[in-house]
Amino acid sequence: MALIQTAPAQAAVPSLTITQDLPLRFGSFAVFGSGSRTVQASGAVSNVNVYPVASAPTGPGQFTVTYDRGNANQKEISVRFMILLGQITSVNQGGVNGTLTNFDNDLPGTPMLVPGRVVVQTMPNCITRTCSVTFRIGARIDVNRSTGGAALVVPLPVTAFLVSVQNL
Repeated sequence: MALIQTAPAQAAVPSLTITQDLPLRFGSFAVFGSGSRTVQASGAVSNVNVYPVASAPTGPGQFTVTYDRGNANQKEISVRFMILLGQITSVNQGGVNGTLTNFDNDLPGTPMLVPGRVVVQTMPNCITRTCSVTFRIGARIDVNRSTGGAALVVPLPVTAFLVSVQNL
């Protein structure tokens, strides 16, 4: 009778990732000259001198930050991380030019995001291998139309960085 010995399972390297679940969607609208549309993190939409066209959905960008501790240890931890909204260039789609401002979000304690500035967040009470937090980002787009039109969808450059992991 032969005994087969297996090597113990190796733990993965702990990691923090961010995924964009949905881009920021301003939808379709008509603008004569210039105007603005605001899509809030809550999903509320307001218009100034633009006229909605119901052909394309609107909604905030949605992101999920996930921490993978690399093993199945169920000891409670708290994960601190930074979120950075990168610089946003002007949007030019289908003859519509737009500038994004007034980035709001639904992160606790962070009333507004400013491109180029980090915000620190915490995932408390993490007891599973992976822990996640999902958040949304809205913004205002000021638009000018030269010709044509477009359904405006804006991927946002958002990154996340691990700050610390604390055993509780």
